[in-house]
Amino acid sequence: MESQNSDEPENELGPGTIWAVVYGDFMSYLMVFFLVLFAFSSESKTTPDAPSFEDSLSAIQKEFGGSISRERLERLTRKKQEDQVSQQLKDMIHKQGLEGLAKVETDAHWVKLVLTAPILFESGSADIKPEASKILYNLAASLAQVPGEITIAGHTDNVPILGGRFSSNWDLSVARANAVVGLFVQWGVKPQRLSASGYGEFRPVVPNDSPAHQTQNRRIEIGVSRS
Repeated sequence: MESQNSDEPENELGPGTIWAVVYGDFMSYLMVFFLVLFAFSSESKTTPDAPSFEDSLSAIQKEFGGSISRERLERLTRKKQEDQVSQQLKDMIHKQGLEGLAKVETDAHWVKLVLTAPILFESGSADIKPEASKILYNLAASLAQVPGEITIAGHTDNVPILGGRFSSNWDLSVARANAVVGLFVQWGVKPQRLSASGYGEFRPVVPNDSPAHQTQNRRIEIGVSRS
């Protein structure tokens, strides 16, 4: 009887050693996985002339074969940009000593910066404080780096407005959101990305049962969509 074809891998490697081929493939893919992780982690630390994450990933694909769809690559890139913006917002809060007055929240749909109203506005006013302009300017610069819809939502406590420019907390919350949108447009954020809304006292985060809780409910929420 003729022997089996000597070109078959099992004959070349010897009986029972075909696992080496599978193991070698596994290690190659594992190395590609760690190279992708390295590209993610090191891009922000490289010089302006260094290859981007997309270039690094393309080089890895060319070297080892396989491909990632353009849609998948765009999602990965956008996720990385969103994470960078989230970290920039946290750094800004720390550098400007805003802990306790501002926070960053993230979920599957939004990266959100929550600012208590006293940071930006005097009581009953929709005029942005001069000292708050730097906060919003730095924020606009960060938001310009990531795509997605940007929503500005104004919220108040439940203390009724008696006289003055605004007829209700609802009017005040809308005016404050519009004031933030106006500055963002002035500082280069594209208007078509922006929307403003006001909810008055009707979406509190805590009960309005103490001055401290009322301060928490008087807030501006700036969200960037992740969809």
